[in-house]
Amino acid sequence: MQPKRFSAITLELFWWFFTFGLIALVLFPVYYYFPAYSLGVGNAFAIFIAITLTRFIFFLKYTFFGKMQQLKIALFFLMMPVIFILKNQLFSFMGYVHDGGLLTELSSLEYTKQYFLVRYIRSEYSFFLFASLFSAIIFTFRLLQSVWLLKNRGRVWSSNLNFMQKKYQSLKEFFPFYLSQHENTTCRILHFIGTFLVLLLFVFILWTAQYKLFWSLPIAGYGFAWVGHFFFEKNKPATFQYPLYSLTSDFIMFFQLLTGKISFYPSSTKER
Repeated sequence: MQPKRFSAITLELFWWFFTFGLIALVLFPVYYYFPAYSLGVGNAFAIFIAITLTRFIFFLKYTFFGKMQQLKIALFFLMMPVIFILKNQLFSFMGYVHDGGLLTELSSLEYTKQYFLVRYIRSEYSFFLFASLFSAIIFTFRLLQSVWLLKNRGRVWSSNLNFMQKKYQSLKEFFPFYLSQHENTTCRILHFIGTFLVLLLFVFILWTAQYKLFWSLPIAGYGFAWVGHFFFEKNKPATFQYPLYSLTSDFIMFFQLLTGKISFYPSSTKER
């Protein structure tokens, strides 16, 4: 066995040991005081997903599927139902706690133990559910990024080279560069659609008070935008190095496209 392969297997085994050890550590107080805990499987699943996907986000190239393009594409589509399941699990648990289900389940315990476990379970389960849902969303885009980077490895765009070299100190200085990274018509259209959906969803959420839908905003916005970058513009999104400038510039570009100040066809017009 080659040393590099051995190291990868050792690292993978370490992470599995760490993940299951953390699950046991987190759930130990619950089962110690209340062995009949009915949410144990879902709780363990949330912890497992949160830890596993978080490490995949940061250490994807060190995993066994880091260079397996077809598998990563399959995982990309698989993450859609996973995100849906985690979202439903989160809302289900929040409803269960709100309706007093957790308090009723632990009603056989004496007051001090019941009070401790209700607070403990509510805190840790909610945290890992939020963490698992968030990491699942980010991991989905991470897969898309990884596929694009491996596919276009060795190619260099001069604009991206300047992007890595130059440091922008203000939004006014950054915005012209931002426009230069969005010269493909399809990319601009996808950005426009994504930003429009974000604004539409934001108004809908506030109007209907369905705040649980806030998780869908980054999917709507970054989903369309990153597809535009990876498959049409074929460059690296500026979000990775200038997240705040890029987010602000996206809304500026949206309103300039809406008002006609800039065009969806930048190659046929001169933008100022």
